[in-house]
Amino acid sequence: MNQAIGIGFFQVDNLIRNRIPLFIVSLNADLQDLYQGLERDHLDRHLCSMSENLDLNSLLEMIREKQLRSFDAILLVCAKGKLSQSLANQLANQGFANCYFVEGGFESLKAEANEEKSI
Repeated sequence: MNQAIGIGFFQVDNLIRNRIPLFIVSLNADLQDLYQGLERDHLDRHLCSMSENLDLNSLLEMIREKQLRSFDAILLVCAKGKLSQSLANQLANQGFANCYFVEGGFESLKAEANEEKSI
């Protein structure tokens, strides 16, 4: 059984600030509020917002439409991290090699981003 990789604020922030190509699936998580300028533009180009009732088949269809390859990086973000972890693991089991989810979800990202700002 293949497993997706859980990442935190530092890794997500690094991916976005360095404008690394990836496909981001946001499940009712508003990542755009965390970034401005070039980072916001990068995020807007690579972000697909979906509802939390997204299932594996719908996600696979979206991946086919975007013509993503099995080795392209895919990051899933939901409010608390549980749904995105489940979907990312399902994608990994379908043969996608670079599946990531945000540990603790968007709530964790937002809290860590606020901590960064206060330092």
